[in-house]
Amino acid sequence: MPFIRVDWFPGRTLEQKPELAEVATREFSRIADCRPETINFIVTEVGRETWGTQRDVALRRVRVRATRALGADPGRAPRTGGGPTLQHSTSGPANAAGGT
Repeated sequence: MPFIRVDWFPGRTLEQKPELAEVATREFSRIADCRPETINFIVTEVGRETWGTQRDVALRRVRVRATRALGADPGRAPRTGGGPTLQHSTSGPANAAGGT
């Protein structure tokens, strides 16, 4: 039983999700030569504040080291730019149904 998993940022319409599921399921079924009813489709909306790239994680490490060198508490270091970057996925948001 195949799974198609899509991780994307919030903001899609209620019409977009079933359309994506329909198209991805149809094409996966065609390419994998399996029945569409055997395919499970999962959509997860990932908040931007809980996602980061390897670059983001590296920048956070640099900020923590710099803050420690100045004698401050790295847990209270001010953030710059985007949201927190504590979570990293080695596979990223790309998957069998495409990226976000």
